Amino acid sequence: MTATSNPEGSISTDTSLFWEDPAAYFGESYTNAHSVSRDELQSLQLAGVQQRFNELADQIPFLEKLVAAEGVNSVDQLDDIVPLLFLHTTYKSYPAELLRENKFGKLNLWLNRLTAADLHQLDAESCESIDDWINGLREEAGVMPWVSSGTSGTMTFFPHSAVEMDRFARTYNMTLLQDFGKDPDSTLAAEVHEIWPFYRYPGGGMNLDFDLRIKYMLGGDESRFHALFPGTGSLDIRYLQAQQRLSKLEKWDEMDLSPAMAARTKEMEEMEREMPNQLSAFMAQCTEELRGKSVVMLGTWPLMYHMATQGLAAGQESVFASNSRILAGGGRKGTVLPDNWRDDVCRFIGVEKLGGLYGMTEGLARHMECSHGNYHLCPWTIPFLLDPDTSKPMEKKGRVTGRFAFFDLLADSHWGGVVTGDRVTIEWSEPCACGQTSIYTVGEISRFADYRDGIDEFPPVATAKSA
Repeated sequence: MTATSNPEGSISTDTSLFWEDPAAYFGESYTNAHSVSRDELQSLQLAGVQQRFNELADQIPFLEKLVAAEGVNSVDQLDDIVPLLFLHTTYKSYPAELLRENKFGKLNLWLNRLTAADLHQLDAESCESIDDWINGLREEAGVMPWVSSGTSGTMTFFPHSAVEMDRFARTYNMTLLQDFGKDPDSTLAAEVHEIWPFYRYPGGGMNLDFDLRIKYMLGGDESRFHALFPGTGSLDIRYLQAQQRLSKLEKWDEMDLSPAMAARTKEMEEMEREMPNQLSAFMAQCTEELRGKSVVMLGTWPLMYHMATQGLAAGQESVFASNSRILAGGGRKGTVLPDNWRDDVCRFIGVEKLGGLYGMTEGLARHMECSHGNYHLCPWTIPFLLDPDTSKPMEKKGRVTGRFAFFDLLADSHWGGVVTGDRVTIEWSEPCACGQTSIYTVGEISRFADYRDGIDEFPPVATAKSA
């Protein structure tokens, strides 16, 4: 189904559109999506998760085994799916040596158990690199994995379909560009430019992601997408960078690399050597070319601050339009920043505040921070808080802190139920002062590992943890 299934600005009477094409269901309106009553939304979400359960319970091997072990034959209420939620580590549960030794045939068999797609048609044994394998998944099986950088030592591979990516792009467009309380035509899409301080094609499923962002957010105008590098990033290089950081080795020849991996090290060394100068030149060029225009930019905190300090030192302030969307995230990456770093970035850009989005590799939804500093959860995400000691669902009443879990209704080629490693506080009862009716988080979102000496252990949600 497409957005034309429903007039823009109105909510559809076809409830199945809620899980098949939520952007169309809400008339492409962020305001509509976050104005639904809690009771009505719960009814829609239950119907959606029942549909996904009926579609996927016998199509995904890992889920099928878990369903049998738990004896879950139907979903009569939302909490019924809690025993079927996958731990977030499931999507990197392969033996680490498979990636290190380029055993992509076995990796392919592992991933095939987590998707309804058939990956057997891909000759993964012939793949010589991560890039080869991921490209083969896309071309031969129509699967576009989102891939984490592997900072923990093991990359996460999260399989998506083209349909899921399209749902993501259109709901993300609503979330990022629209303001609550305003009509969809208040979007910046007619004029906005995006600044992306990385490769035009980052690699994996993100390649399609950026194609769709240009299609929906930039009106298909490639010239309004400004990337640091015009080519395609290498997942192999990202993996090597993570391995180097973890091993704390300065020389590549000290690492036990396969010939294919070793061949990429010179490319990586050159990229790291040239990156600072290229990034500075790129940001200076964007500042000059896009002065006074509306821009969208997502970047890490150190990147934003570095950009601002250089600009302010040159006497530049309010360089972009005041309605620009500037979102910083990803932590400080080991960089020490002054307490007023956000103020400096805002002064340089010309916006009142930096925006915030809450999201992760394991979920397709992106949850926007409101004017009161709370993250409002998208209606197509069904939230749960689990007791960190028992894994039982906590009461959905009042203000509760627990381990965040969710079911992602945008997913229909993989199972959307995930238990995260995040420590989150949700306000279930009191409406947010911003006016949105959606469930929202309050306070800091952190990692449970930060409270447990770096250990992120969690009692199994289901008896079939090793399904």
